[in-house]
Amino acid sequence: MFRGCYAQRVRADPLVYGGYALRYRAPFGGVSARVRRLDIMASSAEPATGPSEEFRYPGNRLGLPEDGPGSVGTWGRRVLALVIDWLIAGLIASALTGRPMWAGGNNHSLLHTAAFFAMSAILAGLLGSTIGHRLCGLRVAPVRDRKTYDGPPGLLAGIIRSVLILLVIPAVVFDRERRGLHDLAAKTIVVRR
Repeated sequence: MFRGCYAQRVRADPLVYGGYALRYRAPFGGVSARVRRLDIMASSAEPATGPSEEFRYPGNRLGLPEDGPGSVGTWGRRVLALVIDWLIAGLIASALTGRPMWAGGNNHSLLHTAAFFAMSAILAGLLGSTIGHRLCGLRVAPVRDRKTYDGPPGLLAGIIRSVLILLVIPAVVFDRERRGLHDLAAKTIVVRR
């Protein structure tokens, strides 16, 4: 609800305010005399200011479908895959050190990180998915010239992704296509199987 000086401008021209088209929408789908809300519509009164055709959904610019196999992987699946891979790397480190995963220590932490790096670099690079990716229905696809391909991205791309994932910050900075800096540097994208 607009108040103060804005209310006068809306009353003067109820269809256009500040270059944006306005429409009335009653709350909860009903008509109410007490409560009124003005919503700014996605398309404005000015031409060519709505959502661009270039970006409609994640993966659109790369020619990926919106839903189903081949679409960009969701955040939930990606985080779950990362947790599964981290736990598997912890189990490998526990088996090699002879200490339980929760015991910690310098040797265990270093081995845990090394196991995660090796597992994710080799599996994602050469097979196109880690164990966690496979369990969550994801795969890593190479991107070349704004197109994705079906094969694995290659060992160098897997190494680049793994190093940047271990640095954490590149993995949490991402673009509209849900590609983190690690994916952009390795020229990959995580898609659904």
